[in-house]
Amino acid sequence: ERRFEVSLPHWWVFYFGLQLHFGWITHQFSLFFNILIYSYGQSLAVQIAAAIVTLCGLFLSACFFVYTRRDVSHALVISWALYWTGVNLYNPSNPSPWVQMQMTMPPMPPAAGAPGQAAT
Repeated sequence: ERRFEVSLPHWWVFYFGLQLHFGWITHQFSLFFNILIYSYGQSLAVQIAAAIVTLCGLFLSACFFVYTRRDVSHALVISWALYWTGVNLYNPSNPSPWVQMQMTMPPMPPAAGAPGQAAT
């Protein structure tokens, strides 16, 4: 039994684009979550645990859309993005390009009248 009866043009116009972008956003959220864990200087065990949890979350998200909506575009986008993330991480010339894109802010000057400031 089909759960969603839509025509092929209707699927291409409405469903495919949304599933494509939702798959990409889901992958990017998991990627940036792991980068955040790394940038806060967490231990290797925490980083590996976060990576395993996000990979399981991506897998469950892909399975959910394949099973409930019978739509593989979300799962294909996630698998495509994970493949190219892995290729990029194994690149010996630049194994971790995202880490080099950290924003650094200059130190803030102390506020006037802050404790430890001499009165002028």
